[in-house]
Amino acid sequence: MTTSAASPAAPARQLPRAPARPGGPAAELWAFGLLALAASLPVFWGAVAEALVFLPVRVAEGQWWRLLTHPFAHVSWYHLLLDGAGFLLLYAGLREPGRAGRLVYVLGAWAGSMLLPLALSPDLYAVGLCGLSGTAHGLLAVSGAEGLASRDTGDRRTGALCLGLVVAKSAWELAAGRAFLSALHFGLMGVPVVACHLGGVLGGLGAFGALRVVRRFRDRAGEEQSHARQTRTGGRTSAGAQR
Repeated sequence: MTTSAASPAAPARQLPRAPARPGGPAAELWAFGLLALAASLPVFWGAVAEALVFLPVRVAEGQWWRLLTHPFAHVSWYHLLLDGAGFLLLYAGLREPGRAGRLVYVLGAWAGSMLLPLALSPDLYAVGLCGLSGTAHGLLAVSGAEGLASRDTGDRRTGALCLGLVVAKSAWELAAGRAFLSALHFGLMGVPVVACHLGGVLGGLGAFGALRVVRRFRDRAGEEQSHARQTRTGGRTSAGAQR
């Protein structure tokens, strides 16, 4: 049986909207890439932006910006290419969906890659520290931790392998006092401050763990508030039914 054209049309059924997804990392990748390129421009004519390198003495004199700029400065085009490409690829591969969470990982790895050399590397006070390798090592450790936190068996195995390798490599470098496969860099990496790699790993893992704890407490608090609201609503409903 067909309906006539004069019959009122049935109201269109509206499908539920899918929840909005957090933005991808494209904007951050562009920002980090441009910052690294701008801070490392002097390498293309054989110089280094020394005013951006982290030197504790200079920071103590009031040049605080070095704390923020040193990861983006590099000593050669090869240093920029190796560190920059590794950092951007690892950042793009993070499973963390939120921009704030991804930046927390970067800040944790950045802080760790700076603080551990302050405690363990006398070379830092003489030659300074620059480059994204410490932060990149931290992001690699975070990627491994994300894999371990997955429910997929393959992801957990890959995460364990990834985390184990970066921890072993960083620890070996600190014990040996030199970068892994340093002979293959042909002197284009300056004087590596290898403690920054293990520092980045520890800082990245610390940020990952801290973020999980904060979210767990936040989710638990939300569940308790939801349960309290349901309890109050149920109590009012029961009281109304008894009247």
